[in-house]
This record gives sequence, structure tokens and C-alpha cells, in this order.
Amino acid sequence: MAIERQIGDNGSLSIAYAGSKGTHLLMQGFATFSNININQIPDQYLALGVAALQAQVANPFFGYVTNPSSPLSQPTVATGYLLEPFPQYDRVLAVDPNLGFSSYNSLQASFHERLRGAAKYSEAKRVEVRLTRSNGNVCLSVSDDGVGCTPDELRRSGGLGVINMRERVLQLRGTFEFKSEPGRGTTVKAEVPFRPAS
Repeated sequence: MAIERQIGDNGSLSIAYAGSKGTHLLMQGFATFSNININQIPDQYLALGVAALQAQVANPFFGYVTNPSSPLSQPTVATGYLLEPFPQYDRVLAVDPNLGFSSYNSLQASFHERLRGAAKYSEAKRVEVRLTRSNGNVCLSVSDDGVGCTPDELRRSGGLGVINMRERVLQLRGTFEFKSEPGRGTTVKAEVPFRPAS
């Protein structure tokens, strides 16, 4: 979303918002998604007690599981192993790789000045545009060494560009200055609070 406003004959001020939010994004890579071992003794069997769960019984998987580090490779096995939903496997994971999310927010403000027009109307030989940030504020300053104008000349010309700039800056809880003197050029300064992305 963007709002652009013409400022006089020479420039425009743009304020734009860009944002996106993604949920249930596919996660990739080692240990980047949630996994839960579902191959555990169901709660109702825990009431049997430790002794009953550790009691050795004949192993129905003996001879099929050949990994010597697995308890299922022995002729007998603890009862608890056989009560797991998938006793022939060490771990069975419930994996949900769609738990990722992203959020991006950006507010952009820009001032575009058509320097050819500024030179033509203000007869400026030099135009300086500065964008700075300090004390929690962003400041845009545009100044020239042109012919300048008096408040009366500005009122007679309609001065809507200056009024519109001031209104936009005040809506952003900022401050606006317009200074111009005949023969000494013009300076426009807008300062608005800066809030970094969270």
C-alpha cells in the first residue's frame, strides 16, 4: 500500500507500507521442525508399576531384530517394550514440518524532487537533500540556494504543496518547517518519530 502526494511542481512525497505474514510454512533442515516420539508406553499401562513393566518375557522379535545394541535382539525382553505401539522400532516420530512462520513489516518514506524543475523555478545552482536519524527521529531536509520567496508570494501562489507536506508530517506526529527568504533560498525540513522493526 502506498500514498504518494505531489509537492508543488518539483517533487513528490511517498509513504509506503509493505508487509507479509506466513504461517504453516514448510521447515527444512536438521532439527528445524517439531518431532515427538510417539513410540512410548501408553498411559494406561503405567499403572502396572515398574516391576511389571520390567519383567522379562519371551521376545517375539528375537531373530528378526539383529542389531546387538537393541534389547529386541535378545531372547527375552522387558514387558514394557512390547507394550509400545511399535515395539520393533526404537523411535517413531510424529513430525509436523509445517510449523514455520514469518512476519515482515516495513514503512518507507521517500521524497522525490525533480531537480530540473527546482533549478528552473528557484534558479538554484545547488540543492541539498539530507536524510538523517537521531534521538529517535528521522529527519528529511531539502534546501537550495535559489531565489527564495516571501510569505506573501507563497500565499499568492496557492502554497498547497507546503500545506499538504505539513499536514502529512503532522499526521505522523512529526514537525515541519518551511523557511524561505528572497535571495537566500528555501529550506524544507520534516522530522518524524522513528520506530525500528520489531
